[in-house]
Amino acid sequence: MCIRDRNATVSSGFTDDAISKLPHGGMAEFLLEHAVQKGLSSWLRSSTNSMLPPPDTTASLKQSKSGYELEVKLGPIEIGMALTPDMRLRSSSLKGPESNHFETSFEPGPQGFLLTSLTTSEDGNWGRGHYLIYTYTYQTVDGVQLPEQVAVIRESHHEVWRYRLSDCSVKTRVLQVPILGPGNQ
Repeated sequence: MCIRDRNATVSSGFTDDAISKLPHGGMAEFLLEHAVQKGLSSWLRSSTNSMLPPPDTTASLKQSKSGYELEVKLGPIEIGMALTPDMRLRSSSLKGPESNHFETSFEPGPQGFLLTSLTTSEDGNWGRGHYLIYTYTYQTVDGVQLPEQVAVIRESHHEVWRYRLSDCSVKTRVLQVPILGPGNQ
C-alpha cells in the first residue's frame, strides 16, 4: 500500500499478465483491489482530519441533546456535522451538486481516536440496501496506528469483503521548503 495525495494506492504485487490469467480475467482481483483502496482512502481521510472543514471556514456550532451540531457553507455546498459531547464526529451530510451522507464510529486509541466504522451510501440513496459499511481494527507499526483488518459490506450486492493488511511499514517524506531572504523573493 502506498499513500499519496490523501489517497491509498493498493497493489497485489501481481503483474497485469498474471492477473489476466486468473479466473474470469482477474475480475475478482480487481474488485478486491478496488474495495481495499476505497476502504483505506476512507480511513485516511478520517486519520488526517480532512473530513473536517478548513480552519478559516465560517461555521456555526450549536449545542444539541446528543452533543453539538456544526453547520458549514462552502460556496454551493452545505455541510452538516453531528458531534458527540467530546467533539468526535458522529455523522455528516453534504448537500450540493452531489449530495452525500456518512456516519462514523470512533474508539479511543493509544494515540487518539481511531475510526472503527464508516457508513456511506453507494449510489446517493441514504437507506437500507444502499450502504457501504467499512469496519476497521488496528495494528501498531513503527509507533503509528494503521488498519490491520478491514471489512467492506456492500449491501446492494450482498457482498462482504474481508482483508488483512500485513508486512506494513511506515515511511515519511520530509518536505524541504527554501527559505527566502532579502533579494530572493
